[in-house]
Amino acid sequence: MTVGRLRTRLEDGLVLACNDSAAQMLGLAGRTELCGRLFPRDHCLNPGDRLRMLEALQRDGEVRDWEAEFRRADGEVIWLRVSVELDREQGCVEGTIEDVTLRKRAEIALRESEERFRAIFETARDCVFVKDRNLRYTHVNPALVALYESTTSSLVGITDDQLFDAETAARIREVDLRVLEGRVEEDFTTSRVRGVDHVFHTVKVPLRDDVGAVVGVCGIARDITEQTRAEAVERAMSAILRASVTASDLHTLIAEIREILSQLIDTTNFFVALYHEVSGGYSFPFYADQYDVVEPDAVEALPKSLTDFVRRAGRPVLLNSGDFTDLEAAGEVELVGTDSVQWLGAPLTRGEQIIGVVAVQSYDDPELYTERDINLLGYAAGTISIAIDRARVEEERQVLAARALRAEKMESLGVLAGGIAHEFNNLLQGVFGAAGLAAQLLPAGSPVHQQITAIEKAADSAARLTRQMLAYAGKGRVMVGDVDLSAEIEHSVRSLAGSLPRSVELCLDLQSDLPPIAADASEIRQMVSNLVINAAEALGERSGSVLVRTTVEPCDRSLLAKAVFGDELGPGSYVVLEVTDTGCGMTAETVEKVFDPFFSTKFTGRGLGLAAVAGIVRTNGGAILIDSELGRGTTMRVLLPICGEPSLPPALAASTPRGRAGKVTIMVVDDDEAIRSLTRDMLDQCGFAVVTADDGVEAIERVREQPFAVDAVLLDMTMPRLSGEETYRGLLELRHDLPVIVASGYSEQDTIDRFGSPRPAGFLQKPYRMGELKEAIEGALARG
Repeated sequence: MTVGRLRTRLEDGLVLACNDSAAQMLGLAGRTELCGRLFPRDHCLNPGDRLRMLEALQRDGEVRDWEAEFRRADGEVIWLRVSVELDREQGCVEGTIEDVTLRKRAEIALRESEERFRAIFETARDCVFVKDRNLRYTHVNPALVALYESTTSSLVGITDDQLFDAETAARIREVDLRVLEGRVEEDFTTSRVRGVDHVFHTVKVPLRDDVGAVVGVCGIARDITEQTRAEAVERAMSAILRASVTASDLHTLIAEIREILSQLIDTTNFFVALYHEVSGGYSFPFYADQYDVVEPDAVEALPKSLTDFVRRAGRPVLLNSGDFTDLEAAGEVELVGTDSVQWLGAPLTRGEQIIGVVAVQSYDDPELYTERDINLLGYAAGTISIAIDRARVEEERQVLAARALRAEKMESLGVLAGGIAHEFNNLLQGVFGAAGLAAQLLPAGSPVHQQITAIEKAADSAARLTRQMLAYAGKGRVMVGDVDLSAEIEHSVRSLAGSLPRSVELCLDLQSDLPPIAADASEIRQMVSNLVINAAEALGERSGSVLVRTTVEPCDRSLLAKAVFGDELGPGSYVVLEVTDTGCGMTAETVEKVFDPFFSTKFTGRGLGLAAVAGIVRTNGGAILIDSELGRGTTMRVLLPICGEPSLPPALAASTPRGRAGKVTIMVVDDDEAIRSLTRDMLDQCGFAVVTADDGVEAIERVREQPFAVDAVLLDMTMPRLSGEETYRGLLELRHDLPVIVASGYSEQDTIDRFGSPRPAGFLQKPYRMGELKEAIEGALARG
């Protein structure tokens, strides 16, 4: 029996503290509503009873088992048994109250006259019954008859063996036998009535004859099924709410929710399905079933399933076999998996959007679930929806954090790689220049030419490395235009064919009508070469194949989310370059690092090939997908955005220098004395007159003094006091038609874009040879 506890102030009965049970006995929602009231004054029905109880308390210091009528907040009159003790030091009274209404009603029923008893017997909403000493029913009231949907004549004369299962009937018999011994019994029993479990609160008293002998059992049973279920549902909802806070991940939370729900409904067959809007399929983060299985990571198309029916309906659905047959005939659903006899599902929502379904089903009991289970599953669906949304937000946060970390990492490594490449290009300029001059000065048959050629080849190799680093840093572009990817691949493959081992079979599957991409053709060729070489090297000493394929594919957000740099792109169609090898494959850890500069799995590798690919792809607004598994090879797919209609390349200006009187004079502006001296010698060999300036300040001063003493300027970008851009603007202010050729270790586009308009007349990327120097100056003079 539920016991209410309370503590009141002695002087006036003000309730100082109590539990929820005490408040609920008096018809209040909880302890906070009872605290502050006067007890028993505010609720005791008979003031005389209350005064007598207070007198006994003052006299004896305690009152035990005092029973009186009390009025609940809703007006209902109940009987309470009160036991309290007086604490004179604290000035308070503390004790317990118990609801003995049922027992008192039973006693009253026996004491009252037959008419009075009959009136209560006939009108009570609780089930009232009388049994003889053989425990056969002799009287049953209308409430009991209605519960069993029977008749009085059908129930009178039978025993509990004919109403309940053997176990329940035996338990009831034990209680009745104790009552026949003269005891009053009160118990809570769960009994199955017409296939449904009911919870009864029952009070039984001995029925005596005129001389006091026990001749039977009189009882009152209150059906508290809904109250008990409501309390259980409330406990379950609280437990689900706690689990949503404490569960470590989504799968754990769903498993805990399933366990909590199992106390109220059957969750043997229970699953959660998430809807994927782009593909129209479902994935199952949690699936428990007696017969069917699903792949944990698979996305299944279920267009006519009951799961999709709930999503389309947008509301909870309880279906039996007959309902399914009707829906199937209407073309709404089709059988998917094992046929069930009952199915209950509720939608998972995010705002107005339905993101999935949670469902339970029965394969053998068509009455396992009822309409009242819908709200319970709906509440669980709401909690799961919140958890899924929270997981989505956390995943997005992690993606953004990873994107920021990757961007910061690539930016810092890009700055480092670009700076190293720039400095190396300056150093290589000295090597190329000195080698070229030496070759010019030596006799044609000198054996030293072989050594000079070797020097130039080594410098070429070093220059290729710097171009890889510039590509990774996003500073390797020369000129962007409309590029036919398939055509560039054919060009690259022709130059690569002779350098690949004979054990490598190179296969092409190139779409001929690809839309153009906006890119630097030289970068695209570099990217293709790096990917093919990397794929060929993955074969090692074994024979194998490398397939290069191009196509156009639509890419949705789910696909782009898996790609490197894909989170920065929007859904749409992309030109795809796919390179597949039959090599050794990679582990997941290797895939994570494969685009880092200087990372290589090969003993002799430099770790710049794929880093350059990443830089080129990022610079061109693309993304990369990798599919690799140890022992099964690797497929790299580069997604490149499609540009607009192909444009014709601009007509090049004539490169023939215009006629000039006398020798052409070139001013070399560079703060590096070695480069300055070497360039002067190279220009001299080309037939130009040369003047030099240590930096931009000196160059501007020279032109200010003699504006037409020089015909063109070869300008370094990085100098103290004045940068290349500042020097350029200063020179044009003095002489707007002065041709200026810019020299830099960075690419043409990254360098020229910094100048704005008008642009320099020419560009030389370090390191350059003597012939390239002469061609650049002559072209600038022709355009100037």
